[in-house]
Amino acid sequence: MEKIEIDVVSLHTFSYSAHHYMKTDIDLTSCKNLEVFKFKGYNITEDMIQYLNRNFPALKVLVLHGERLHFQRIEISIPLLEKLNLIVAQISAVEAIINTPRLRSFKCVMHKIPSLFYLNSLQEVTLELFVDLSYIKHGESFLEDFREYLKNLNQIKLVTLSICVYSSSEIHKIVSSTASNPVLLDISHLKLETFTREKESHALVDGLFCICRPESLLLVSGCARNDEFIKNLCEKLVQIENAATYANCWQHHLKGVKIQHCGRKGYNKILTCEAFLDSLQTLEPKEKIRFLFEW
Repeated sequence: MEKIEIDVVSLHTFSYSAHHYMKTDIDLTSCKNLEVFKFKGYNITEDMIQYLNRNFPALKVLVLHGERLHFQRIEISIPLLEKLNLIVAQISAVEAIINTPRLRSFKCVMHKIPSLFYLNSLQEVTLELFVDLSYIKHGESFLEDFREYLKNLNQIKLVTLSICVYSSSEIHKIVSSTASNPVLLDISHLKLETFTREKESHALVDGLFCICRPESLLLVSGCARNDEFIKNLCEKLVQIENAATYANCWQHHLKGVKIQHCGRKGYNKILTCEAFLDSLQTLEPKEKIRFLFEW
């Protein structure tokens, strides 16, 4: 399909998903009351973003999901936009400006974050940022870029960092780069998808808590190697509770921890680490395990 043209003034929602390399021109210019635009395709182009900026003043939800975004500057200026999802695998942009006064929710999934990133919103924004650490070659540059990124987003209500980790050595690069002058990342909530094996899990725990002190850590059972990590983390936390001395700096600052287990059919329970360990055999796939920390 080479072109889609819709002339419906009352159209509220438009959603389009293209085949991998298919290029389709989309013309919704007459749909001035459009509030939801969702696009999934291979290329996210500068022309597409400019087209959205110019033609849809009533837009409230924008989802752009693509493989490539190869232009130097991203600028999204939509006055009524409340929710923005940017999901891009390959990106070459060095500057991103999100000029959206009513924005409340921003999900950013990129392997490389633009070094200049500005968000202008009059609201408190919920930010979810995904980082794949296997793409990071130098821990120090990641920390510097990420701190600058958060500094520019100065009206964040909730920071959720989703990290995909294949090896504890990736975290070790970051920790070792700040060992002489440790500075914590300002992350309130951490979501983890881990592919580390058992022997690396303990090192991964120490590494993560050396660079951040999250209020919560969320893992979903049955995903990647999360189940092994959940078990190892619980065992480590139980050991810390019973220990007279602490091996790592972060353990001195931990005052307490509880586990929220959200299962199927509305099951929701707060447990101690020991109680949760005893129930691990009954854990089913796609259950949410949230560690709640008091520092």
